[in-house]
Amino acid sequence: MKWDKLAPVGVSARTEISGILAGLGLAAFWSLTGVARIVEHMNGLTYNSSYGITEIPFSPYRVLLGTALDGFFLVALVLVFLAIGHYLYHRRGARTDYLMRRLPRPWEYHMRCLALPALGIVLALGLATLGYFGCRALYRTLLEKVAQTAASRGQQLVEGW
Repeated sequence: MKWDKLAPVGVSARTEISGILAGLGLAAFWSLTGVARIVEHMNGLTYNSSYGITEIPFSPYRVLLGTALDGFFLVALVLVFLAIGHYLYHRRGARTDYLMRRLPRPWEYHMRCLALPALGIVLALGLATLGYFGCRALYRTLLEKVAQTAASRGQQLVEGW
């Protein structure tokens, strides 16, 4: 199978791939807390505007996002240690690292140790980037709607914090 050529000999590539995907899934689920905070904050602003307040303070984006994307960076850090573990795996027992270096393709040793962790790191950072800009677009859209509602009532948004 092609996936088995991306993991060290004796290590199940399917198990590692499912572990990486589970970590990314948990990180994606955790990133939804940023969306929930943004929506909750904007709903709070619209309720406050009905009391006749002339200035409505709102939180900046970086405060509302908080630690929502940290799960992706944690997965990337764990995958760095997985790559180190792959190299150490070849140095145990019979020391297959010597045999791996003598293979016809000289990069196969490094490919087997680094392919799955590197793929996971790229996916984690890509999902973190997507989450950052997705939440930012949601924040800007909701902020514009709240600003329009406040302006129609003669109120003004002011950045708090």
